[in-house]
Amino acid sequence: MAKASSILPEDSNKFIETLAEEGGKSLFQLTWSLITKYGKKAVDRTKAIAALERYAENYTRRHGEIKVLNMSSPIPLKEIYTKVRLVHTHKEYFDENIEDLERAFRERKERYRNSLDVSTVINEHQRLNVLGGPGAGKSTLLKRVGLYLLAEDQSNEFQLDNQHIPVLIELKQFKVGNPVDIAKAIQNEFEIAGFPESEDFLKDALGEGKLLILLDGLDEVPKALLDEAISAIKNFVDRYPTNRYITSCRTAYYKNYLIGFNDIEVSSFDDRQIRAFVSNWFNAERDAHSSTSDRLCELLFDTAHKATLELARTPLLLTFLCIVFDAGQQFPANRSSLYRRALEILLERWSAEKRIHQEEIYQNLNTDIETKMLAEIAAYFYEKDKTLFHTEELKSRISVFLENTLGVKLPHVSAILDAIEVQQGLLVQRTLDVYSFSHLTIQEYLVAFHYCSPLLMPKLIAKHCFDKKWREVFILQAGMYHSEDILLLMSRHLKEFASKHPILSDAISWVNQSVKSSNTPEGAGIRLLLLSFLIRYRRKEVAISYGQNAIGDKVERINNALVPDYLEVFPLFPKHSGKQSAPLIIDSLVKLTGKSTKKSALLKEVNEIKPEKSWDNMMPGMKLSFNKRILDTIFKSFGVPEHFVKPNSKSFGSVENYIEGIALLMDCRAAALRISPPVWSEIISNIVR
Repeated sequence: MAKASSILPEDSNKFIETLAEEGGKSLFQLTWSLITKYGKKAVDRTKAIAALERYAENYTRRHGEIKVLNMSSPIPLKEIYTKVRLVHTHKEYFDENIEDLERAFRERKERYRNSLDVSTVINEHQRLNVLGGPGAGKSTLLKRVGLYLLAEDQSNEFQLDNQHIPVLIELKQFKVGNPVDIAKAIQNEFEIAGFPESEDFLKDALGEGKLLILLDGLDEVPKALLDEAISAIKNFVDRYPTNRYITSCRTAYYKNYLIGFNDIEVSSFDDRQIRAFVSNWFNAERDAHSSTSDRLCELLFDTAHKATLELARTPLLLTFLCIVFDAGQQFPANRSSLYRRALEILLERWSAEKRIHQEEIYQNLNTDIETKMLAEIAAYFYEKDKTLFHTEELKSRISVFLENTLGVKLPHVSAILDAIEVQQGLLVQRTLDVYSFSHLTIQEYLVAFHYCSPLLMPKLIAKHCFDKKWREVFILQAGMYHSEDILLLMSRHLKEFASKHPILSDAISWVNQSVKSSNTPEGAGIRLLLLSFLIRYRRKEVAISYGQNAIGDKVERINNALVPDYLEVFPLFPKHSGKQSAPLIIDSLVKLTGKSTKKSALLKEVNEIKPEKSWDNMMPGMKLSFNKRILDTIFKSFGVPEHFVKPNSKSFGSVENYIEGIALLMDCRAAALRISPPVWSEIISNIVR
């Protein structure tokens, strides 16, 4: 960050002359003209310049660095700041299509596609009210604007009119028992810097409309003082209308308090902003050598981390992710612990660090009980396949929890909902009377937390093991304290599932007869690979000559999880079928089953199958029929069950579910805190046995 002392020249007379040549646009020229306006020529210009220097230094020291979330040392704001996006919230707020909103939320997509340029918005509006959720970057924006003007920063980050002197007042400084005096708070800033004639200077600056007054954190004013603070702000603005004003407040807290201010909202980060923030954060030389920012972005934008990427769209949580990555140069395999810490930040730590007033939501509703309540609500709506829910239904669930858990019946729960929304930002009003959790990731974590008990886990597995919408919930639960239990229960459920479906039980019997493998991960991998062979060349896939085979790819991923050196242990099946692949298919089956005596005779039989036309001249249906003849011949030779020689497309659903279930089991194992050898051995024995 450019320090104020490096901006002010040693020769102040020459400095003033230079400013005059530049048309008098400099903030310091403006300040000098105000000091000397009423004939105070006796004021030493050197002292005035020194006061300006101290003022800029004070601002930089107070507001020019960030140190949050137990950071070991502060970081200059100018280095880390990423330009926010602003949107006209209320313009779209009540006309939004619910279906589109829910679809975007489920897909973790950005809500607002059209954003406004920050500099344009600030320059166009004399009175601006910046809204946003907890950790969205409201305060940071106000601090950065003041820093830009004081530092004469000519970068392309902002193009702001620097005809105004910035003064930042944190509204949380006003306490019950003392009057809310905006003018006195501003004068204190100048007095601390040692401004000559600070009272007259302030009077003149306000009268001339030369101040940009930044009033940060209306939501941080004690509630007992809120009415007085709002009245004081309104009266001050009415008394000095020609100055410029920017206020900030949490969206959920704001109730149209400041009529005459233009409301604007800080939107969540898009992909470009996330990359820029990460690049700014890891800008040290050692990070450049190790490509730290590139490695973190590669992780965040990997499809396997799309839930984590959703958290990164909130600047506060992206800061948290950068701190975590910086400590270990990777994300923990246990995503559950990562999301738990993110939830804690929203529940307690951020408000505590900002010293926001924390009115008691309900005397017995501590953090642990509140987490259980939110988890029960999250699970209730997730079971109903809802990510958005109406206000009254949400209030009803709060009431039910309080009555069932704490034995209390409250006539009104609006205050509880408001407190959770305002203080923590965990519940967000998306449009009129419609709420959601702040992030789908947070809802999924809470659902996993709700089901993390020996009583509820079997119900979860029986009902949702093959439901892809619940996949993340299972993985998160595997990272909690009952990880061994859920993996054992899942493997037993899969074994029982296979026994109830003839196509699966026949296939597994054939696999076990064909492969005499041990009860080891390698043995399970071989059996699973052979099972996948039966489905990966089924009717609807053999028509695609060179396309990716979804089941085959999934089995390869499972085997990579089972055996680290997978490629050295298992043969690779071809990605396509047909006569041209028959030798490789046969060779793979021979290696897996050990039936080498069949190879030459089978190859001869396959070669005798003649197509009606050349491959290039075949229509898709003819290719399908030709491929099927080849595969039927191979299947019969290896004694494949009748289900697979004459397949019924509907019968493959159970096989697909089974392999999907094993893939989920492997992902859960990767997320688990610890799996003991005896438990892992039982899980392995349940795979294709």
